[in-house]
Amino acid sequence: MAEPIESGTYSLPDAARRLGIGVATIYELNRRGELPVPVLKIGGRLRIRKADLEAYLAARVSNGP
Repeated sequence: MAEPIESGTYSLPDAARRLGIGVATIYELNRRGELPVPVLKIGGRLRIRKADLEAYLAARVSNGP
């Protein structure tokens, strides 16, 4: 049986916590198209792939803010 797609993704509030920003901020950045990772719409919910966010965070740590 395949793993549910959502298990490999973060909700926007969860992604905001990983990024260290507020929930309102992540929704505003998404609205403006300014998030550094793609946002998926799955079943009417906005999701960010865990692999994309973790890669972004790893690059940010190694390259500085």
